[in-house]
This record gives sequence, C-alpha cells and structure tokens, in this order.
Amino acid sequence: MISNARVFESKKFLREPKLNNFPDCDYFYPFSRQGLYVYLKGKKYKTVLLPSYVAEGVFDPFKELGYKITFYDVNENGYLSSSIFENSVDVFVYIHYFGLYNESNLALIKEYQNCFSLFVEDFSHIVYHGSLRLNGDIGLFSFTKIFGVTEGSCIKFNILEAGNAEYVENRTISSKLRRILYWNKVLESYCKNIKINGCLAKCLSVIGLKDYYSLLMSSYRDNYPSMSPISFNVLSRLDMEMVVRIRKHYAMMYLDGLHPRLLLDIPRSYYEKEALFAFPIKVRNRDLFIKILKKSGIIVLTLTNRWWFNEQGDKSLYNSHVLLPINHNLKEKSVKKVIKRVNEVFVKIGNNE
Repeated sequence: MISNARVFESKKFLREPKLNNFPDCDYFYPFSRQGLYVYLKGKKYKTVLLPSYVAEGVFDPFKELGYKITFYDVNENGYLSSSIFENSVDVFVYIHYFGLYNESNLALIKEYQNCFSLFVEDFSHIVYHGSLRLNGDIGLFSFTKIFGVTEGSCIKFNILEAGNAEYVENRTISSKLRRILYWNKVLESYCKNIKINGCLAKCLSVIGLKDYYSLLMSSYRDNYPSMSPISFNVLSRLDMEMVVRIRKHYAMMYLDGLHPRLLLDIPRSYYEKEALFAFPIKVRNRDLFIKILKKSGIIVLTLTNRWWFNEQGDKSLYNSHVLLPINHNLKEKSVKKVIKRVNEVFVKIGNNE
C-alpha cells in the first residue's frame, strides 16, 4: 500500500550526534493544544477569529478558556476574503492548509493587522525546520502529523515572550493522560460492538472516560507536561534538511506530472516555498475516485468531518479535496505510480468540468 501513513523514522534520516534542529527560543509539549493553552491562559484576550475548518487541538483551548469564537471561510483554493476582517478581534488564527505557503493570504493579513492583537500561525501541515520564518506572533508545529512519533509539538515565538511557555520535566500527568486516552479508545471500540445499557453509559460519562478531551484540557489548567524524551531524541536526530528536500521533490513531481485540471488554482511558488504535509488536488466524484485508487493500493486522505465547526460556512474546501501521499519515507517509484494511476482515474470518471 502507498499512503501518507507515518512510520518510525529509518536510519536513513537519523544522525549522530544530535543536530541543532531546535533553537533555544522554542518550547515543546506533547500536543499543540497544550502549548496553546499554556500560552493563552495568562492573557486577557477574549475573542478569536478561527477558520471554519480547524483541528480540535487549536479549537479546544479557546473553547476551554471561554473565548467568544467567530469563524471565517476560505475558498476551495485556500484564499481568504478581506470581508473576514470587518470586525476587530483579540486573536486571529491562520492555518497553512496542506503546507501551502499562500503569499496572497499573508499579504492580506498584514494589510489588516490592526484588526487583531495576536496573530497565531498554524504550521502543523508544514515540515518544521529551525530557519523557518514566522509571519505571526507565535507559530504552532505538530510533529505527529508528519513524523513517526506518538506525541510532540512546538511553539515558536516571533516576539520576546519570556515565561509564557516552558519545558517542564515532570511527566507524571502526561503518562496518566496517555493511559486514559488509551483506555477510552478501548471502551469506545468495545461499546460500538455491544448494546451498552443506559446505567453503564451514565457511569462512564460521570467518570469522564467518554469525553477525554474535556479531561485532557482540565488537566492543562495547572499542569504542563513536556514532550517525552523518546520523541525529543528522535526529532533531535532527524535530518530535517533531507526530509524537506525529499518532500519538496515529490511535490514538484506531482505538480509537473498530474493533469492540470486536478491542481488548485494557485501560483507554483505556493507549492515550492515549504515542504508539504500532503499534496492537495480537487476532484469530482470524490468517493468513487478514492475507492478506485484504494483498489490500486493507493490510500489517499480527505479533510476529516469532525474538524468542521462552522455548519453555516462555505464547505468547498472540505468537499472538494483529496490529499495524495508525499511521505518522505516513500520511494520515487511509488510517487510515479500514484501520478500515473491518478491521471488514469481522472480521465476515466470525469474531467472536473
């Protein structure tokens, strides 16, 4: 199977001794939601402008802290509209969807920078590297979306914010939370296959096992567990330059090899700037498209429904995209196979007209 699935990093990408991947100004946590919560909890901000499609790890801290949340849309090519800045807010959050570096959006945000006090830039779809330049006040990075680690995230500051985040050595809370998350998943799986009576369901709800995000966030109020030593050691030895180089190369293979009507209507430079999480294409008959590719041994991704928080929003971004694998652990011949098969399926089931 050819997929974007994360695997434990091979020796090809690991170096000894440790590399200087992380400058001193970076702060590390098990999950992005935790680092964001720690940063925001001491602030007096009360309102936030979030994209309609946003990961729970970004949405949950604002919800837990009682922010007034307003959503904004992006179109199917990922572009913002100036109309989203009609009202001022305390915090503005922007996501680099799929890892695309949309310079038009960043120019628009800069033009309206007086409409918000704090600019949070979500880089979770971009491969982290120490020289990456922030446009926002803080940048969020999630290593678990791209690398073969079970947890790990980073906050990078574009402003001097001493004491807003910290790397804490006590990992007791973190290990407890991992066990809670594991057993909750077991219970969820079990409950799907049996008829669970109301009494047991109520008991599970009371002890918090059916809502582990609530438990997770409540633990962040007073405890700041750090990223595990295992994840940190793996990430510290990763040859990030090689990872970036390979992912950029695969992106250019897709860009040059796929039928033009599959591509987003954006400049080539947006693909070239950073290393992508996955390669986005737009298709009609998406379910059939995915089914045929799976029969060919190619697993593609779509945007998950549970991260769509604005039911009244424009769903063109969510409804139209398929994400092709761009994992740095893939072989070049696998990417060529994906390109060939995707083009064949595109011609077979429709031309996006």
